[in-house]
Amino acid sequence: MNQVKIEYFKNGHINFNWEVPPSWKSAILEKDWPTLDGLAAEALSESGSLREILEKLCPVQKIEHLLSLREAPDEDGIWHDDGSRDLAFSLALSLESFEGAGLGLRIRGDEASAITIGYRPYGSLTCFLTGSNGYEHRTNQVTKGSRLVLAGWVN
Repeated sequence: MNQVKIEYFKNGHINFNWEVPPSWKSAILEKDWPTLDGLAAEALSESGSLREILEKLCPVQKIEHLLSLREAPDEDGIWHDDGSRDLAFSLALSLESFEGAGLGLRIRGDEASAITIGYRPYGSLTCFLTGSNGYEHRTNQVTKGSRLVLAGWVN
């Protein structure tokens, strides 16, 4: 049963600033993706500080995550709703500037409701509603540089 606290979400999303531990920056600079993935798993574990934020928004039974590195030039993603997942999130981890790669969000099938959440600095956490709440999203193309995020889903 979906129990997301909808009242916290303006236009389907909410933003937080998260203090990224120094060990993450080292892993990013070294492009040590396995270590960064392990640090993310730790932050999303039952005692993790990222999970603590997510638990304020909805009950957490399961969290899935992945690291996403997109480099210019690429393409716009397609609109999708992540199925029955209750909540999705994107943590900005790019240390260098980039252009494009906004997060599009809309009520399922309603182009008039579409918004784009633009560039978010390192440590910005965007949580957004997904399929079980009637929303869909896409990532716009990276037009310059590269964008690194920790993306995830909550059930």
